[in-house]
Amino acid sequence: MDETNQISVNLSAKNRATITSTDKEWSLSNPVFAINWFDTKSLLLYNLYNRLASRSVRAVGGRAHFKGKVTTVLYGDDEDRRDVLLIVNYPSPQCFLNMLTSTYFMTVSILRMLAVKRFTFGFTRSRSDSASENDPRFEQAYLVHLYRGNDISEEVLAVSTGAGARVLYSGTLSARVSTGPAGAKKQNVRCLMDGIVVLQAEDSSVFDKLTMSDEYQSVVQKTASSFVAHIDRMI
Repeated sequence: MDETNQISVNLSAKNRATITSTDKEWSLSNPVFAINWFDTKSLLLYNLYNRLASRSVRAVGGRAHFKGKVTTVLYGDDEDRRDVLLIVNYPSPQCFLNMLTSTYFMTVSILRMLAVKRFTFGFTRSRSDSASENDPRFEQAYLVHLYRGNDISEEVLAVSTGAGARVLYSGTLSARVSTGPAGAKKQNVRCLMDGIVVLQAEDSSVFDKLTMSDEYQSVVQKTASSFVAHIDRMI
């Protein structure tokens, strides 16, 4: 596999992190959106970690795109549910690996290990631009839809736009992270989706009506599995 499809970095003398592209048409030199989907042992402690780690994210050119807490589940199995969604944009996966090797970041990450449980992670490439206009009407309610199987992002967006919602982020899985000793078989960091759509609307009732529609349910049926939930924005 060539360097555009797989990159690695030593985290310690006995551990190595590797990012492998899952999309042959997409290079690891491109910008990525990291999807952090997890539960917390202590949200307060995790928020402290976020504030401290943001320095490292900014240092490599990254920025937080969205952070929210799941409230009401509309579709999906409990096994796929997590409490917090954090989407971070990085200039490239290599920038992410550079951050992992920072002494400051590795020290701060001790707080993350204490604060987080059932952590899942994957890199996605954007399927559409984020909403470009700063319209406060669309900053009141949010919905997250993670899915496996067929790429239904364009269909979700088409149905949602007609119902009065618009996209905040839409992406498909393009790379995965694995860790393990150099020269040994790596273990993939768990990832629960092939794609994700985050929608925004002026009121949560827009999403209730949308997700009950025949059009939306028809789209959901095209996936191997879907998890859909209201989510309160935190940043």
